[in-house]
Amino acid sequence: MTRSQIFCLEGDWETRLESKLSVRPLLDLLSGVGVAGGVVHRDVATRAELEHYVARLARRSVDAFPVVYLAFHGFAEDGLGYVSLGGEHVNLDELADVFGSESVAGRVIYTGSCSTLDVADDALRDFCKRTGVRGLVGYSKDVGWVESAAFDILLLDELLRAHKLKPMMARLRKQHAGFVDGLGLTIATDRWVERGLGSAAAK
Repeated sequence: MTRSQIFCLEGDWETRLESKLSVRPLLDLLSGVGVAGGVVHRDVATRAELEHYVARLARRSVDAFPVVYLAFHGFAEDGLGYVSLGGEHVNLDELADVFGSESVAGRVIYTGSCSTLDVADDALRDFCKRTGVRGLVGYSKDVGWVESAAFDILLLDELLRAHKLKPMMARLRKQHAGFVDGLGLTIATDRWVERGLGSAAAK
């Protein structure tokens, strides 16, 4: 049986042109050891590029690409969670507009960025309802590069295999509580939101 692939869109982590910092080696590792059937990785620096690749993703099946990994800088401000595309910041509400109701329906979106999900539970559930995603996964705290990269390997493996997200969260809490609580892991669907300890929803 062909294994599912990971669809990854990644922004610039540093301003230096010489920077080679990227999540691509982690994704290649997952592919190399057979966790993922392959990786589609694209660099995204503008909203136009994001929209272009989202439109291309919409033409591919959920079975082929069940996990969409958004690897960008992120932050939360005034009750809104953002990802950064170069000099442009896109909040979750705007991101839902980009995705629409078809391109990511049935998929899991993983935002591997600082604090993007440090927003009210209602906002996360609304994002899931508008986009039709199976789940939205990310962090409610600022995360370090090395620690989050280490957890990426564990989390992406789970996301590719898990049929249900709530039991997956329970498994991660039991086996990797340090990561779940330390990074503020947050998982949302259109019906429920669960977070690591110490990462309560923003007011």
